[in-house]
Amino acid sequence: MANRIVRAIDEIFNDFWKRHRLNLGLAVAAVLMARRVGVGVVGRYMPVRTVPKHAIKRFDRFLSNHRFDDRKAQEQLLKTVVGDRKRVLIAVDWTKVRTRARTPSRMPSSPGSPRPCRTEPERWY
Repeated sequence: MANRIVRAIDEIFNDFWKRHRLNLGLAVAAVLMARRVGVGVVGRYMPVRTVPKHAIKRFDRFLSNHRFDDRKAQEQLLKTVVGDRKRVLIAVDWTKVRTRARTPSRMPSSPGSPRPCRTEPERWY
């Protein structure tokens, strides 16, 4: 699974440094496997051949790397997903999750509060 994610990241973010693309792909794979987000959790689940301590440090340093432009990454991902569409319809699932486990689909909010979504991609950049 991690290899496919890294290859997809390579296609989307082809003008980023190879090491940045690899770390981003491994982090995405780790979040999908762990179903939780946190520096320690993501580092422990990163599919690398090293002890968890080094993987955690690797992920932490990737997050604090000033050479990786996360804003540019968001823009490239958005352009890949949205393409040249002028309008985008985003469906928001208001189903209440009845579990204590944290899943990536849950956003911190109070019950009944609106969740942000945008419909005009040209205003995102």
